[in-house]
Amino acid sequence: MLVRLFVLVFFAFVSQLEIANSQTNQSQTVPDFNGQFVLESVNGNKPTGDTKLIISQVGPELRLARESVNAGTTQKSVFTYYTDGRGETNLYPELYPYKEKVKSVTTWKKDELIVKFSLPSTMVNNQVLVNEGVHQFKLSQDGQSLTVISSFTVEPAKTDASSNPFASPRSPNPITTPIKRSEKRIYRRI
Repeated sequence: MLVRLFVLVFFAFVSQLEIANSQTNQSQTVPDFNGQFVLESVNGNKPTGDTKLIISQVGPELRLARESVNAGTTQKSVFTYYTDGRGETNLYPELYPYKEKVKSVTTWKKDELIVKFSLPSTMVNNQVLVNEGVHQFKLSQDGQSLTVISSFTVEPAKTDASSNPFASPRSPNPITTPIKRSEKRIYRRI
């Protein structure tokens, strides 16, 4: 009975420490992303069309509305991110136009906002390919420019489907090394 009481008190103490630590981490100073930004460059080149971001940041919730106008066509997207790492689900029409929602996890890494996500896997020659991405958001020291680096990786699945005796015969793997692509966008605060 005494041991049981000790275990309960111990777990209650550890739970309180975790809550206090979580509140301390959330109260750390984070950059203020609130505002409107216009796209200045993509990989060092002038962008085609106009893109504007409107960011609203309240506590751990960050809402990003993007409006792009290209050749007279307007595309609007709204994303909600939770910077405390709880995870979120958004549509990424420009990355995955099939109206399927994409799950992501958003956290702070010092003064940088990191969004990690996985697009649905694809099959090529009976091989599963994993599609993953990362968006990194960073404000300049003066807060007047926002740099967004988006990195994408396509690689073979780490698990081998050939261990399934009922699977179809596998063809040679179309990708032997991961395919990586990166894009750097710089926005100016307006």
